[in-house]
Amino acid sequence: MQLQNRPPEKRLFGHITQDSKHIYFAEDLSEAARRAGLNPENTVRTIQNYNQSIKTGKEVSFKRLSLSGAFGTPVPIEKAPFYIMPATCGIMGTYCGIRVNAKTQVLIQGKHPVKNLLAAGEIMGGVHGANFTPGCGFGKALAFGRAAGETAAGVLAI
Repeated sequence: MQLQNRPPEKRLFGHITQDSKHIYFAEDLSEAARRAGLNPENTVRTIQNYNQSIKTGKEVSFKRLSLSGAFGTPVPIEKAPFYIMPATCGIMGTYCGIRVNAKTQVLIQGKHPVKNLLAAGEIMGGVHGANFTPGCGFGKALAFGRAAGETAAGVLAI
């Protein structure tokens, strides 16, 4: 029903069928968990605990006090169909990363270049000072990737 009322979600999820290999769903939470290879009893209990904590306003198990980026309020997971998708985490950027010089050479203790070790992009520290500016990783990768390439070419030419 919700997919019919919200075209963006329909475009994203409308093609998913019971045969999908990376997203599992069912009208019953236990069945969705079973299809995903999870323990159905543990999954149902976890969702019930989460829902109860959301309703009481004392969500402590998951430390989830907002949705993404401290915006929005978590809502109970109660309405079918239930979708389960495997996920993992990763680091999108670093604050204060590795210190480099103008040639993108990695510096030991901020002073001495490590031979043949260059850094570019998000791993570099100091680009934003003490803060982080989202949305500029590609620019850093291009600019400092080129500088690292030029340094590497110079090292290889020696």
